[in-house]
Amino acid sequence: MSYGRVLETCKVQSLGLINKQRIIQNMEHNTLFKLIYTLILGVAITLFVGVGVQAFYEPPKSPEYPTSQAMYKAEAPTPEEQKAQKQYEVAMSDYSKSRQTYERNVSMVLVGLAVVVIAIGLTFSRQIGFLSDGILLGGLFTLLHSLIRGFAAEDSKFLFVVATVAVATILFLGYRRFSHVGSPTKKKSKK
Repeated sequence: MSYGRVLETCKVQSLGLINKQRIIQNMEHNTLFKLIYTLILGVAITLFVGVGVQAFYEPPKSPEYPTSQAMYKAEAPTPEEQKAQKQYEVAMSDYSKSRQTYERNVSMVLVGLAVVVIAIGLTFSRQIGFLSDGILLGGLFTLLHSLIRGFAAEDSKFLFVVATVAVATILFLGYRRFSHVGSPTKKKSKK
């Protein structure tokens, strides 16, 4: 083998090594971007669902504090001011009850939408790959949002139901998504 041929072979091998390193760097780069994209997609889906619920199901309006009431008044309130204060307290109590009902309803709607989003992510997991991871993450974030809204309902039984649905959904998702990873496929033998 001639010296020129050996030199040419070394160049080809070194170029191959450089190309392999570039391929590995590109793969790491793409993996990082896919991870970032997945997180952004999950947050975007959660925001989309949350803003959508807020847009179509408005919260109750808070009563306004009577403007005739002075915060630091030296003299006793007048009978009109006392009446306005009592009306405000009753309105605030009604508002608090309606707000709790609103939060419970929003939590229920969010649980339902989270399950739908997760179902979509699972259904298309083989066809759209890493996009389904973002959709699934969006469903999980929406489920978490639902749980937080359930706390605002101040109903421990309802919160328990929401938490149960959350745990069941997460367990199902984990089983469905990760149970077949790394397991060998069974081949049917012909007899």
